[in-house]
Amino acid sequence: MSARGRAKPPAKTAASAKKKASARAGPSAQTAGETPVPAAPRQETPFEHFVVDFVRARGGSVSLREDGDYDASFDPELAKKLRRTNARLVFDAERAILPRGGLFVAPGSRLGLALLDLGRGRGHVARSHLTEAPDVDATVLAKQGFPVHGARATGYDLGDKRWVLEVVFHATLTYKGGMAEQELRTMVADPRGPRFDFIETEDRRAWKLEDGVPEGEVFWGETPIAGALPRDQAWQLWSELVGWVNRVLEPRLERWRKRCEESRDRDLARINDYYETRLAEERERRRRRGQSEDQEDQATEAELKLEWGRRVKSVRTRWEPQVEMRLWGIEEIARPRVPVTWRFKTPQGERTLEGEIDLAQGAPARLPCPICGRLVGEFWWEGGFVCRRCRGRAGRLSVVPPPAANGSAPAAPKSPKKARKR
Repeated sequence: MSARGRAKPPAKTAASAKKKASARAGPSAQTAGETPVPAAPRQETPFEHFVVDFVRARGGSVSLREDGDYDASFDPELAKKLRRTNARLVFDAERAILPRGGLFVAPGSRLGLALLDLGRGRGHVARSHLTEAPDVDATVLAKQGFPVHGARATGYDLGDKRWVLEVVFHATLTYKGGMAEQELRTMVADPRGPRFDFIETEDRRAWKLEDGVPEGEVFWGETPIAGALPRDQAWQLWSELVGWVNRVLEPRLERWRKRCEESRDRDLARINDYYETRLAEERERRRRRGQSEDQEDQATEAELKLEWGRRVKSVRTRWEPQVEMRLWGIEEIARPRVPVTWRFKTPQGERTLEGEIDLAQGAPARLPCPICGRLVGEFWWEGGFVCRRCRGRAGRLSVVPPPAANGSAPAAPKSPKKARKR
């Protein structure tokens, strides 16, 4: 074979290597001249804001990196729990590999559990305030009025701007019984009542928050407070929130209870059939042998009954319905608002409606329905202000005690006198 013929294979190998390198480069090599599309920035979650505020409030430092992670240094107590003085906090749940020195942060992670333990012991609350939206004119918004169908706005009276406190609770609802289920719930407490309502995560993310308490007085309803809700009122608010969640989620809780009971009864029926059959077979076996019950036979039947009882107890424990609401974050948020009183002309005469203009939202603040208490953005007039869900319920007849002649409370009815014996 000539030298010329031997030189061809290396050329073929070089072309093949070039082709493989091009394939490995993939689409990026073909579009090298094009401008890469930047990835969408990750949005901050309520838990992320809570963790950053918590670490800073305890004396640590947190700084945002260009890639969206945080460089954090911890206070001595938290550092002792984590066995490290600093870390790179990663909140992105889609990250496949943690960077060197990284610490994944989520409600059930190592750092999340440590913050939960410290929060339970010392009661930390994240405090922030909302900035005013640009070009918001409270007079124009007050003139537009609060939407009330069936009534016409005739005027309004504006008050002075003030900071109004709202409390946001972040909690996890765990439905226990068989295969447990979990729901993340965010609830806001309004001082008027107080009233509660669920808020969506997307709505909460849209709030532009500034750290710390704003300058000036902050009001909880009509009561000025020193920038934070007093501890006794906070505990009372939490108790009222638990009662409200029980009322609002009653259909959901009832469905979960029925599901657990049906599953429990189905498993119990299967276990009872199994052990009843086993006992019947054991007794039939003894009958066929034609022997009286000896000590070994009695022990076998007793063991079956004990095992039966243990299985029944295990099934009842497994399907015992229980719903636990665990609080993992609280936010006290001050909102800039202007109180306003609207006057409406209704078929029953002139009526007034007290509300507020939210300068951060650039719209009238939602008001609680007088009947159901939900925060809504519009009313209907049906002899009173009602929301969409309560339409047709405002004019229902109710039983009331008759007033006394002098205007005081009616006296209790006297017990009938006993008939005298003759």
